[in-house]
Amino acid sequence: MKTLSYLVTALAACLAGSADAQDRVGPEARRFGPTHELLRDGHGQLRAVGPDYKARFDAGAMTFVPALGDAVPHNMDWRVSMRGTRRGDGDELVAIRDAMPRPADSVVRYARGRGIEEQFHVGPDGIEVRYVFAQPIIGEGDLVVRAEVDTELVARSCETDAGLAFRIGNVGGVNVGGVVGIDANGQRMPGSMRWDGRDLEFVLPAEFVDGAAYPLTLDPLVGAAIAAGSSPLSASQPDVAFVDDWYVVVWEEAFSETDHDVRAQFVDDSGTLQFGFWSVHTTAGFSTKPRVAAVRNGTLFLVTWATAPTPLGPFDVECKWLELNGVRSNLVEIAAMSANEIEPDVGGSATANGDAAVVVWNEVGAGIRAAQVTVVAPADPVVGNTAILSTNPDDGRPEISHSGGSTGRYAVAFERGGFPTGVWARGISGAAVPLGTEIQLAGSILGAARPSIDGDGTSFVCVYEQRESIATTKRDILCQRIGFLGNQLNAFAASGTIEADGNDDEWEPAIAWTGPKYVVAWSNEATGFLESAVRSRGVLLDGCTDCGDPEFVVDPEAGVRSHTPRIGSKLGGNVDSEDDDALIAYASVQTGPPFDSDVLARRWRAFSGGSFGNVSGPCGPVSTIALPNGPAALGNENFTLSVDGIPPTLTAAVVHLAQGPAPIVQCIGVCPISDPGFLLASVPPTTFGAGSATLDLPLACDSQLEGLAIDCQFLFLGAQVSPCFLVPSLVGSPILRLVLDY
Repeated sequence: MKTLSYLVTALAACLAGSADAQDRVGPEARRFGPTHELLRDGHGQLRAVGPDYKARFDAGAMTFVPALGDAVPHNMDWRVSMRGTRRGDGDELVAIRDAMPRPADSVVRYARGRGIEEQFHVGPDGIEVRYVFAQPIIGEGDLVVRAEVDTELVARSCETDAGLAFRIGNVGGVNVGGVVGIDANGQRMPGSMRWDGRDLEFVLPAEFVDGAAYPLTLDPLVGAAIAAGSSPLSASQPDVAFVDDWYVVVWEEAFSETDHDVRAQFVDDSGTLQFGFWSVHTTAGFSTKPRVAAVRNGTLFLVTWATAPTPLGPFDVECKWLELNGVRSNLVEIAAMSANEIEPDVGGSATANGDAAVVVWNEVGAGIRAAQVTVVAPADPVVGNTAILSTNPDDGRPEISHSGGSTGRYAVAFERGGFPTGVWARGISGAAVPLGTEIQLAGSILGAARPSIDGDGTSFVCVYEQRESIATTKRDILCQRIGFLGNQLNAFAASGTIEADGNDDEWEPAIAWTGPKYVVAWSNEATGFLESAVRSRGVLLDGCTDCGDPEFVVDPEAGVRSHTPRIGSKLGGNVDSEDDDALIAYASVQTGPPFDSDVLARRWRAFSGGSFGNVSGPCGPVSTIALPNGPAALGNENFTLSVDGIPPTLTAAVVHLAQGPAPIVQCIGVCPISDPGFLLASVPPTTFGAGSATLDLPLACDSQLEGLAIDCQFLFLGAQVSPCFLVPSLVGSPILRLVLDY
């Protein structure tokens, strides 16, 4: 039970100013996809992409690749090329073998000769293959189209009316749907397929063909098949950024152990998915760890990743910009030396004139490198000179603050291997010029590792994981506040703890600055084998003081491993934003069959705030009382009460703050006031004039204030006629009742 004396003391502390509030997550997680797209990749190759497939169109052939994830050692290509057509047992009309693909909208066409066109219609469920005959084929009998198929996948049957299934073990593969014939009048007739181990024949019965109106279409569907009891394990490694009312989430999509692509999807201000996904990088090879940042001046996103011919390297760092309309630049290399360049990260420009980002990466065996990348559409990204941030061969996993804030300066944190493992940091300018010297943030035999960092360009907070003790592999989440003094980064205080539940594993932390506080998210051990959930917590601007208990971004679920959170905040894409929102993206995979994997996201707000309402009705000549600077949330240091409609004859007196729900004393007429016996404080307004008054009322982040009801009323003198006989000329505003919450 809160006592009156305590409440008066606590409220006085609020009035003196203070800190920040409990985090709040949105109502539901958002699942990404599906959609489809026809595009040319960074090398000019014509490709199609769908939620669980991609395809390549070469001279004379289409190659379809199902997304089977790391369950297969390499891509299970399914290549099809038309060879000819005939009626019954008659002579075959040989198709033009090297016909070139002609794309238009979502259709790729091949002219095969004799008025025959092979069409590939790109859709979300696969690619619909159509053979269109402008005129009849001479001869009698069934109409047969012969196509050569080249694949490692094994067909489960040889002749069928329902379709064929090409598989690798119990993992999945490619489905070829049943054949149907459609004539110019819309008449339809089922067909069949024959498979001899090399050639696939599509067949329409003679009686339908003889009576058909032309043009005549033969129409099967090619789609990816994911078998029950197996896993694509395809979606992982998300990242997120914000600009101009839009978030974008990027992630890594696995087609096999040796072929990973980069994809992206927009999310609107409310956390709703928009437009389906976009393919950012879809060439053959292994592309991993995509990262994204906003470049506000052009309302662009710069996406970077590491790529190699195989998972063993050698890796280079590449990038593209992505516009809000889905337009992408050409692929540009950032680092392509003979050494392996891995683990890129990118910090954007959140100021109105910012047109560049800073990309950092690990040059294996040589330390941490950085480069400025100028991003101005429609030109491709322009990469500046490479800067050296560290030369220690054991350095890796660099992480850069999400933007340079208003100062254009970034902090880069990185992990130093060897024994003991530690976390270090160094400043860098927006022109990728190293600032000051590197400093050690954490280092002990407990193995500080996996840093994440963000800030406003002057002050930053770095979070990292560290083992609970030398006797366990379970980890805690710790933090360190740092900032610039001149051009040198310095540690401002001793390290603190974000989450340290005993014998409970917490790892993979991420952090973002939201203005009134930071939000931290991490992977948190759940009860089952390999199960985990994602938790989040708001922390004060000192970086290491929490405000309330952590909340689950995604609740623990049996058989599910949710992990690898990444956070993008609105301030990371716009330093002028007054919103305290962020988006937390994470990967989720089932720990048992069918092992489905997804990238999901959930909106996060620094404040949700308590309830409020007018409990007195209209009162005298003063019309309204409002909350102009956000909710009555503990930790809202900008919280303000205001009134409008004050007649010029009135002068300011005081604002009464009473412990609610306080009884209301009804004076004569329509001017109630709160019972003075419940008074917590009586203070003058901060400003008064021009028909309005305000009271700045910073709300401390104090758990003992949660649920506290406060009745707030502005009282004025100077009324010619006062309904309150106790104090002549006294008139009051309506009474607003606040119930404080996080």
